[in-house]
Amino acid sequence: MLLFVAGGLIGVVLLAFPSLHHFYLDQTLSEALKRPLSPGHLLGTDPLGRDQLARSLAGLGVSFTIGLIVTLISVVVGMVLGLLAGYFRGVADLLISAAIDVAWGFPIILLAVMLAGMIGPGFISVILAVALLNWAGFARIIRGYALVLREREFVDAARAIGVPSLRVILTHLLPNVMAPTLVMGSYYVASTIIIEAGLSFLGLGVQAPTPSLGQMLAQGRDFLRLASWEALIPAITVALAVFSFNIVGDGLRDILDPRLSRPQG
Repeated sequence: MLLFVAGGLIGVVLLAFPSLHHFYLDQTLSEALKRPLSPGHLLGTDPLGRDQLARSLAGLGVSFTIGLIVTLISVVVGMVLGLLAGYFRGVADLLISAAIDVAWGFPIILLAVMLAGMIGPGFISVILAVALLNWAGFARIIRGYALVLREREFVDAARAIGVPSLRVILTHLLPNVMAPTLVMGSYYVASTIIIEAGLSFLGLGVQAPTPSLGQMLAQGRDFLRLASWEALIPAITVALAVFSFNIVGDGLRDILDPRLSRPQG
């Protein structure tokens, strides 16, 4: 049940996002800082009189879009490098494993600051900062699966009859790493949403007038005593978004590997 609710929330946000442009930009100063459940404003308004529901949904759309793009890039890069390292081993494995260690040891915030200084803060900076490091997690997991799969009998048989390495990887290894990759991808979308909100909170992410949950949270910080809901609403929205993708990940894991959902014994 939770899986359907979470999937429905994600679908509604992604479908509604393109049509929200005019709503989240409309300013009515006479309606600034309206409380939640005010007439015409279910979640109230911000200091410029903009509807908080429209801005929250639009901010979710931005977060989801960044999360999906970053995860797609990370999956492709991590899958290619992980399969190459696990299948060929040797020098390729050493070089790719070293690159993974370097990526994992580099702080995302520092990289975001560097990119923001070079190309300016914004949508592209967030995507590059997270994707340039996130691939390492996929590469390490997929490398582990590839190391196990390359020792299986069907891979040995394919090599014995002269099947080229690329074909072995594409037909025997790749299909067997897709399920864990999809599950891991859903969790990485959730973590990317948190990172994007953090970068935007610091002013390194998505810039106004495009709404971002981190940006809204930073703005609401100045009104904690006067209008605490200005910070509470984006904070709850981030939590719901992360929870939704975690639930989807759990559902995918149970569907793709039912053994994990059955009690052992």
